[in-house]
Amino acid sequence: MVLLIIIFVDLLVIGAMTFTPYVTRKTELFGVSIPSAEANRPECNELRDAYRNRMLLLSVPFLAFTVIPYLLMGPENVTSSIIYTVVIFIYLFLGFGIYLLGHKDAQKLKQNAKWANPVENAALIVDTTPVSGELVSPAWLLTYPVIFVLTLIGIALVWNQAPEMIPMHYDSLGNVTRYAPKSIKALLPMLSSQILLIIVFTGVFFITKNAKRQIDAANPELSREQGRRFRRFTSTSLLIGGTAMILFFGVLQILMLLGASSSTVMWLSLGSMLPILLVIPILYLRMGQGGSRLKSAKIDNSNNVSNYDSDSHWKLGVFYYNPEDPAIFIEKRFGIGYTNNWAHPLSWLLIVGLLVLCVGVTVISILAE
Repeated sequence: MVLLIIIFVDLLVIGAMTFTPYVTRKTELFGVSIPSAEANRPECNELRDAYRNRMLLLSVPFLAFTVIPYLLMGPENVTSSIIYTVVIFIYLFLGFGIYLLGHKDAQKLKQNAKWANPVENAALIVDTTPVSGELVSPAWLLTYPVIFVLTLIGIALVWNQAPEMIPMHYDSLGNVTRYAPKSIKALLPMLSSQILLIIVFTGVFFITKNAKRQIDAANPELSREQGRRFRRFTSTSLLIGGTAMILFFGVLQILMLLGASSSTVMWLSLGSMLPILLVIPILYLRMGQGGSRLKSAKIDNSNNVSNYDSDSHWKLGVFYYNPEDPAIFIEKRFGIGYTNNWAHPLSWLLIVGLLVLCVGVTVISILAE
């Protein structure tokens, strides 16, 4: 079972890294903006395919170095766990290096094709009016604190039935590796984790709501509709995923107090997370960044207008820095989701705040031991 989980996680990471160019907007080639009319040129497709092939080649040793230590040392060996973590970071680092190769080639292609030259029909469309039905109602976010309160009520109800020593940690095989005296202090790590998840999922929801809308000047109505459907799906998936994770932590605490078997905990983990990890990535692959892969037969008003070239504000094609842009969050140029405007002071405050929260949860976990 553990080996299957390791392979499953590996494949998720490989899939997310390898097929990123195919879900990114076609008008953004490895962080470089290109005209809509040139997005499907053979040269552009060749760069995407070259990145895919390099990532697949890199994935072979990645799989080997994550699976072999487990087979040789066993799942309980600390060294194998450390190796697994280090290998994932190395894979991500090398993957970024492969991306940079594509970014450099895309810059050369754009320069040689003279796509960077200013044109008279270039345009920047700004859409500040929220579209009706763009997101699920923010009122649904109240589900998160309600689950937390129900968790506290559930803990209170089973407190007297719980043994004096409760399980605190399970290994990868589901065996209990550490017990602790029954106390509120012992439950603080998971309770604080729930609070952190509530803050993170609520924050990402409002990032989705307030992020800058990216409109394609060549077909503004279609891109506006694609963005609306993308945000609707993103807000819905955040609500479902956040509810599942926060509920999982709540139920897990109650089960631990009741001394649930390791198999129960393992199946609960798989049952609550696997459907989300399987379905949501597939749907995002179908939609593409900002809904760019979605089609609409009812909307087709394409023209020859080109998008404003903002490459100078994107460092390495992934870091957005524009002091003149009031937006805090903007769509990524490589991948799905949003990134921050590093030139905006509030962006730094939010990042520091998140780091403080993460460190706080870690400190609480250490003190609870």
